[in-house]
Amino acid sequence: MSARRFAGPLLLIAIVVAFFGPSLFGDRAELPCNPNRWDPWRIAATPEEIAPPAVNTDCALAYYPRRAFATDRMRAGDLPLWDPYTFCGQPFLANYQSALLYPVNLALYLMEPLRAMGWFVAVHFILGGFFTIELLRTLGSSRGAAIVGGIAYGISPYFMTRIGHPTFVSTAAWIPLVLAFVFRLRDRPSLRNGAFLGGAFALAALAGFPQTLVHLHYAAALAALALLPAMSGGRARFLALYAGAVLLSFGLAAFQLFPTYEFLRESTRAAMDWPTFLSGTHHPAMIWRAWFPDLFGNPMDENLWSTLFTRGNGYFRQNYVSTLGYCGIATLALGVPGLLFARGRGYWIALLALSLAILWGTPVARLFHALPGFAFSRPDRIIVLVNLALAVGLASALDAWKEERMARMGASLLFAGAGSCALVFLLAKGTVFGALAGGRVPLDVADVTFSRTVVTTLALSLSGLAAALFVKGSAARIALVGLLVTVDLFLFGSRFHLTLPYDATFRETNEIRSMQSEVASARLLRVGGESAHLLPPGTASLYGMRDIAGINALNLDRYRTLLEAVQPGVYDRRRYTPFREENARSPVLAMLAGVPYSIAQGRPARLPPEAGAARPSRALLVYDWETVSEERMPALLTDPSFDPSKKVLLESAIAPPPLAPGRGTADIRIDDPDLVVIDASTDSGAVLFLADTHYPGWEVSVNDTPAALLRANYAFRAVPLSAGEHVVKFEFRPRSFRTGAVVAALSWALAACLVLAVRRRSA
Repeated sequence: MSARRFAGPLLLIAIVVAFFGPSLFGDRAELPCNPNRWDPWRIAATPEEIAPPAVNTDCALAYYPRRAFATDRMRAGDLPLWDPYTFCGQPFLANYQSALLYPVNLALYLMEPLRAMGWFVAVHFILGGFFTIELLRTLGSSRGAAIVGGIAYGISPYFMTRIGHPTFVSTAAWIPLVLAFVFRLRDRPSLRNGAFLGGAFALAALAGFPQTLVHLHYAAALAALALLPAMSGGRARFLALYAGAVLLSFGLAAFQLFPTYEFLRESTRAAMDWPTFLSGTHHPAMIWRAWFPDLFGNPMDENLWSTLFTRGNGYFRQNYVSTLGYCGIATLALGVPGLLFARGRGYWIALLALSLAILWGTPVARLFHALPGFAFSRPDRIIVLVNLALAVGLASALDAWKEERMARMGASLLFAGAGSCALVFLLAKGTVFGALAGGRVPLDVADVTFSRTVVTTLALSLSGLAAALFVKGSAARIALVGLLVTVDLFLFGSRFHLTLPYDATFRETNEIRSMQSEVASARLLRVGGESAHLLPPGTASLYGMRDIAGINALNLDRYRTLLEAVQPGVYDRRRYTPFREENARSPVLAMLAGVPYSIAQGRPARLPPEAGAARPSRALLVYDWETVSEERMPALLTDPSFDPSKKVLLESAIAPPPLAPGRGTADIRIDDPDLVVIDASTDSGAVLFLADTHYPGWEVSVNDTPAALLRANYAFRAVPLSAGEHVVKFEFRPRSFRTGAVVAALSWALAACLVLAVRRRSA
């Protein structure tokens, strides 16, 4: 019996290891984006190293640099609360997708960051599949059917196409476990099950992707409400325990949620209007991709043309990953009719219907757009709930075949329909493809990709139809469908999968070493359109270089406002585009200690400094200051006549400046992420200006005496100094994290006491 219980997890592990083997144990990096197409790595790369495509760029620009930074600091024994390398500094732990203290990440900090990228996603493929098996067993599925359902979700196309977005995968892996505990709480509304549900919610909250967490909570709340009518009694206790579990989960994850909430209040993030929200739903043409995933091309073949379609105001593009409705031929064919036989079928049908209604931008989506949490990111990521519902339907169909003909008939019709469409597409390929392309792309651009996806669908549909019509015996049928699901999803993932050799990924080149010495304690500033791919935002941190730009869904509101005043439109979807050369000499950019680089003759080239200009420095002693309102500052700072090396604008009144400018020096002695120590010497009163962003939690002391931290030049830090020698220490100690840590410690203690109390009572 025990061996059978471990059959599912062992099979999942075998499948995942077979898929990720080269990045788990070999010399390949699980990084589905090729940085060798960008400068300066392109200069030293061979044609073979440049050839792989650059898909899922967020992986190389954001997720890997964050992991490398977190690993470096955690190994050094430092909890990195602040990121000094992007956007002139911003919170790191409070950046939700850093998932800094997520338990799986805590274990992987022992591993090299590039290898940890592969292990992270592989572990969550396994967890997602295993938790789905547990959910299906809770729903009463047979062990074999549950294993097939676990495979369908654990290696689903949603997971496969988001290998480069690891927090998407990690958060999605916890959805089935949360729902399993909701059903178990309904069956047995005990403190123990309530505590376990709270723990599952908390781990999902720490996994790092906020939108999927929102979808998870709505899915769980819908389950709790849908289960009430079937309960013979104890409804009030069930609801009380469910609400307690939600509250407990927020307490357990408070050390992450409190700082993130503070960051949200300081950031530019705002709810999207309806046209923008609608642009993130699927165009009607994308419905074909439920059967033919590569019908509109594949980014791995570099022939994607689904982006020619638009919805709403076109803000979000109809790219490959976001508009993929494919979940596997067998999963769709069996999952739809199978939901009629699932335990709690009303809930699962409602979950599928609502998710699809949002996904396709129906009037129902407009209602959800008004609900809390839905309007902060693109809605098409709710496809993960569609994948899970169909995995449940798949397992239910396999079990229902023992007695019911309806599941078999429905599956046969869907298999036959898919096969017929594929056959028509194949026989009339030129006409069909020409009509789909509409003359907007050359027919030879995507011809091979189109043919491949049609032939694959035809072969899988015929195999599934044969299984539905002719295979007898429950065990044989489950085994054959399980094999079909595995082959289908494995083939799909293999087509989309990209790994890179370790020794050719983010290597340090001569150009990078030169830039390191030039930038030093200043910051990298990109000038000119061609420099957009010069150490793209986020990657400079890999070499210890600070950057004016970066990439993140959250960006400090004042910082963005100031840079937009320098160049309107410079902020573009989580990142800053390069500055035009006429704006590169702005006093604001000089204040930020920007070292301007552009691309000249295919290589990084530093723009020559102005005659007599001092080496850029983030720390300056200034002997003239003025108190100015927040509203007036951006215009004053961007005035060409403003000299940030001689004057600073403050929002708080202090003693008047000296009658004559003094003299002094300010040298950064310690420059750690959460601690900056400056040795300053001045012969008169002065203001020490530090061109690092101002943020709640930064504290300053002068000669070990607490001092007032001023907001200077709209978004940065300053401290007044008297004449003499001073040691100025800026230290990041956010109250939000300390308070959250206390709340989390108390919550974890409470959860442990609940579980122990229940165990003692049972004993």
